[in-house]
Formats: sequence, C-alpha cells, structure tokens
Amino acid sequence: MRGRAAAVLGVLALLPACTSSNGSEPAAEPAGTAAAPSRPEPPVVVVYGDSYVGPGVGADLPSGWPALVAADLNLELVNHGHSGSGYTNWEVGWSYPYTVATETPPENADVVVVFGGFNDATLDPEAVRQDAVATYALLEAAAPEAELLVIGPEWPRQEPTAALYTLRDALASAAGEADATFVDASGWLLGRPELIASDGLHLNEAGHAVFAAQIAPTLAGLLPDR
Repeated sequence: MRGRAAAVLGVLALLPACTSSNGSEPAAEPAGTAAAPSRPEPPVVVVYGDSYVGPGVGADLPSGWPALVAADLNLELVNHGHSGSGYTNWEVGWSYPYTVATETPPENADVVVVFGGFNDATLDPEAVRQDAVATYALLEAAAPEAELLVIGPEWPRQEPTAALYTLRDALASAAGEADATFVDASGWLLGRPELIASDGLHLNEAGHAVFAAQIAPTLAGLLPDR
C-alpha cells in the first residue's frame, strides 16, 4: 500500500498547479461575498450587593435597577446580589468578600459595581472599612482590567443618623484606597417614602427606576470605547 501511494503522489506532483478541471484558471470569488464585519460584543458589567441588587423585593424583576441600567446601556449583566448580605454582615451566610471569592467576576469584565452597606450600619465602621478594602482587592485580582464603581450606603429610613454618615465615610475611604469611583447613595431615599415598598425597607418599581437614573450616567462614563 505504501508503494502504490507513493506512485500516486509522484503523478500528482507532475500536474500543473492551481488549475480547474478544464485546465483554466480557477474562477475568482464573486464580488460582494465577503463576510460582513461582526458586531462588537456588549460591555460586561458585574454587580455585587444586597437585596437592592437581588434577589429581593423588586430587584429580581425586569424593573430592578441593574436590569434597567443594562437595558439602557446595552450591557451584558452578571448579577451576584444576595439579600441580607453586607461587607461584614454574615447573618444570611453571605458577605461581600465571601461572595467575590466564590462568585468571581469574569476576567473580561469591563466594570464591576459593588452596591450597598445598609446591612452593615450597626457594625463597627472600621471593620466594615477593612472588609471593603478586602472586597475591592479580591476584585482587582480577579478582573484587573475592570473599572470599579462603589455605590452606597442606601438608607431607606426617613431620618439620617450619625452611623449612616460614619459608614458612608468608611466606604468612601476604602474606595479611595482602591482607586475606585465612589457614588454616595445615602440621600437618595431621604424624604422619598413613595420610592419604598410596602415593607418599609426595599425599593418598589418607582424606586428602582430612580436608582437606575442615578447610576446609569456614572456607569456609562466608565465603559470602554467600542
């Protein structure tokens, strides 16, 4: 079998190259058949947070603010929200550092958003700050090319407290250490009870729409040019 195959290859080597079956040059590709350029992939945005991110009242609906922002800006959304979680709060079995360590952002993430802080309001602000620093460091290691957007703390109570502003300053400090963009959400619900659901704690659909309108412009400014 090997000798016969060698003979066939020898005959083929003597034939003129690049000819069609009738001896003429092969026909050129018809004009206009080139493949159309592919559309760019949408930016990938990953969101971590508490029940204001999901799943929670309103947050797991199409009207939740992460979904609204994703639709408005044409984003690929990855939602890692866990109801009741916080930077330090472990009551529900999830904290932000643990969530990031177990539900890491994809390496190609363009923007990572960390939202929240309300569930940490009664805890030691320095401990919260340290856990925030740890959270942002884990994100930097997992998605080093992503922009980091820190939003919080939300405050559904109608009266602010000293603890609220201490917590806000702790998160702003941690975000500054991480060279992240920080957005203060502490006043978004003050004097706006119509944005809060009947449970007195979570956002209703109108509240999610307001949060989406607040967040979308800042997030848009962090997206890559494509």
